[in-house]
Amino acid sequence: MKPTIKSLLMLSAVLAGTTAAAQANAASADASGSAVFRQDSTLVEIGTRQIQVQKAPFLHAGTLMVPARELALGLNAAAQWTNGSLLLTRGGLSVKLQGSSLQSGGKTVALPAGVQNINGKIYIPLRAAAEALGAGIAWNPASKTAVVRAAASAEQPVSVGYAFEKDAQGWTGGFADLPVQHEDADYQLAFNWSALPAIDGKQLNGLKLSGMNRSDDLFMYAVKKLGAADGLKPNTAYAVKLGFRLATNEASDSVGIGGSPGQSVYVKAGVVNVEPKAVETEGDYRMNLDKGNQATDGKDMRLVGDASKPDSAKEGYQLKPIHLEASVTTNANGEAYLVIGTDSGYEGLSTLYLADVQAEFTPQAK
Repeated sequence: MKPTIKSLLMLSAVLAGTTAAAQANAASADASGSAVFRQDSTLVEIGTRQIQVQKAPFLHAGTLMVPARELALGLNAAAQWTNGSLLLTRGGLSVKLQGSSLQSGGKTVALPAGVQNINGKIYIPLRAAAEALGAGIAWNPASKTAVVRAAASAEQPVSVGYAFEKDAQGWTGGFADLPVQHEDADYQLAFNWSALPAIDGKQLNGLKLSGMNRSDDLFMYAVKKLGAADGLKPNTAYAVKLGFRLATNEASDSVGIGGSPGQSVYVKAGVVNVEPKAVETEGDYRMNLDKGNQATDGKDMRLVGDASKPDSAKEGYQLKPIHLEASVTTNANGEAYLVIGTDSGYEGLSTLYLADVQAEFTPQAK
């Protein structure tokens, strides 16, 4: 069907708005950006804003089709529609989409699904277009959500934060320094997303870490994997500032078997480029990284505090801020891992919560 003059005028206006808005954003912001698309939802998140689109992103030929205007806005790119082709530019990258092909860097590749003009709105295959512009994509099949993040520029820090309001946000947990053959009832191990005990009358959620130390040295830990979708680049050195709040009910002057439930439960943290996990070693579970032992630092994790609460005279759980400055070089896939744990010298039950976590990755000069 031939396009009408009205539809061409509508399309021209839409893409003109795209170009102007994206160029304005690029002028006032850094070279990074983000967008969140949900299949069958007309709400699109551009950075911290929400935009309503007439037609929701949809699956076609097995790929998610998204509105070109909103993708360009999210990545701080410019878009221009000319003679049936879409030109996207971001920094030094130029990507042309026409029909069922994509041209970039002097090469032409086939698209998984062709460009579509739906009532003057241009829809394009998300992954092919975003990756050609240097962005990373994280797809959650359960919620049918795609998070697109442009890689940060060489000078731009990458910041991540987790408040655990609705779920664990991709964090996982585990336990080490205990026998492989152990009775679950004896150790009472638990890692899960949970409501925290009320703190100053407020109800928060977080990650629960709980376990009974029966081996003189129980290690409980939580891990978060980061990668290109978060803005990290492969094989890149970063200085990292990590901060988190630990919810604890242990007084600093408390006493117990083997040590204090507060001061003898040592808090460790690190940033590494291999997945931290407990592995079987001579009948025990041991970490595959160097975390040190209790009060001593390791190569991969350092002592950053203990489990005693800030005000021992006050009843109930309290939030304890803890900080770490570290460095990491991402692996070939652009991955790094945040790891936070406790190394217990107290031979009893410890129940602690991670209330929130923030980290900033600053690229270092080569």
